[in-house]
Amino acid sequence: MKKYLFSIASFLTLLSCSTTNQVAESQVDEIQTNDDKVVVSNIINEITIQNESVINDDSNEISISLKPIDTRKFDYSSIFGNYVGGEHRSVASSINRVSTETVNSLGNEFDELLGILDREGISYNDIRAILEIIETESDARGGSFIFTDPEIQIESDYAINENNPFSRDGRYQTIVELDIQNKSNRLKRVCEDQFIITSGATSYSNIPTNELLEDYSAGSTQYERLHTVLLNGCKIIPANSNIITHLVYPSFYENDKLVVRWIKDDSIFESELDIEKNVMTNRYYFSKVKVEDSTPGYRVLRNSATIDNSSAENSYHFIQLGTYLDYVGSEEFFIHDDIDLLSVQIFTIRKNRDETFEIGKTPITEENIRNGVIKVE
Repeated sequence: MKKYLFSIASFLTLLSCSTTNQVAESQVDEIQTNDDKVVVSNIINEITIQNESVINDDSNEISISLKPIDTRKFDYSSIFGNYVGGEHRSVASSINRVSTETVNSLGNEFDELLGILDREGISYNDIRAILEIIETESDARGGSFIFTDPEIQIESDYAINENNPFSRDGRYQTIVELDIQNKSNRLKRVCEDQFIITSGATSYSNIPTNELLEDYSAGSTQYERLHTVLLNGCKIIPANSNIITHLVYPSFYENDKLVVRWIKDDSIFESELDIEKNVMTNRYYFSKVKVEDSTPGYRVLRNSATIDNSSAENSYHFIQLGTYLDYVGSEEFFIHDDIDLLSVQIFTIRKNRDETFEIGKTPITEENIRNGVIKVE
């Protein structure tokens, strides 16, 4: 759901790390115009590695290719690693439909609603959230950003994945990938402290693996992952084979050219890396919109006296995009000016005085966007 629906409590500039191949700062600014719009500014600092550094030691028949890589490469593999351990078989289970047991545990008054939402294809997690909203009569937070353009980045898109073993103090570390090829018929030994990267007048040694391991307990997923992917002291490369491994460095992107040196015994081999840096700003305009419920309320009378009142407060309004729902209530939200309005609608759940539920769907029109109001009847 996060690809399309975002709730943001405050509009802040995201400071993303400068150690990945692409860095984006997403800045949300509110501007006052006659159309009452909000502009999302994506300031993208992009680093492109133009070539691959190749070092050849012909006398020892070793070739080493080096290239900085995007640290987020390890996001998914680290998460997946949580489910794969020494047991050799594990099952990751998710629930997409509502079971009979789940329905029974939520009370009879929700049976009808559960059935309706299930037939609508609403996910189990969203159904649970909807039921909690209705049970607790929660207020909507407001401030959701509705869009389908994958180029738009909101703050949470560039949040640091703490499961990534190369995330530290709210930023990603700089990772260099090495492809070491042993072309000889003998074992070869390569060590992590043999590589130096120079940027301008500054030389960078890698951060030793044992220092990185100190941050994690032995047996943790991150600890195991570091052992797997890092050069970790020295490695033996079998004859006529290659290994792919990694080194961690302080950020070295200050200059446009890097010199990579491999110091082996009394020999020094070097190669260059070219870096291109670009700054781009993309602006996306959003219109403020909110739902107005014109449904008449009702009064419960006894002996001509009012004992209960109900109004549109018994209606719960969501933005629906596909099978995803985001609770907006009567609060303002922001919809991208270039969105295909046929892809979104207002999904309303009404709770009647006899404890039954009704579902209503209201399309969003260009007129609604211009007026800033979607009227639900």
